Amino acid sequence: MRDETTRQELLQGSGRSNSLPVNEIKKFREIFLPFLIICIACAPVAYLPSFLLTEYILPRDVCHKRVVGYYTVREKKTLTVNQLENLTHLIFMFAYITSDGSVEVKEGAYTTRAYDMKEVISMARKNGSLKLMMAVGDHDATVYPSMLSDPVRKK
Repeated sequence: MRDETTRQELLQGSGRSNSLPVNEIKKFREIFLPFLIICIACAPVAYLPSFLLTEYILPRDVCHKRVVGYYTVREKKTLTVNQLENLTHLIFMFAYITSDGSVEVKEGAYTTRAYDMKEVISMARKNGSLKLMMAVGDHDATVYPSMLSDPVRKK
């Protein structure tokens, strides 16, 4: 008989409810509500400086996108005016430094390509916002160590 009553109690469960005790609910409210109020109050305080910094302090033209094109001496294709209008920067690759410190372009097709660069420069001048740069050297540039070690040629 005793086994039967134990079995009945197990099947019915204990008389305790599964709800949280009143004390735990009060503790939760005491901690969570002030935390929620602090978060809601601090959100505008945190947002305001970042809004002011980006909208009023930093100028808008600081972070324009840049579109860079490379005009290599090895490439056969020519640039068009339409392509130049879409660029913000154009880099001519490659000029070389000689042992005396002067900058030149290799002979042959490279020289022709460099002269084509003059035409590109004149087209770029019409588009005033295009910046031109020249990359000096290549993967086989062997003059740099001796040039950099000499203080006169380094300047």
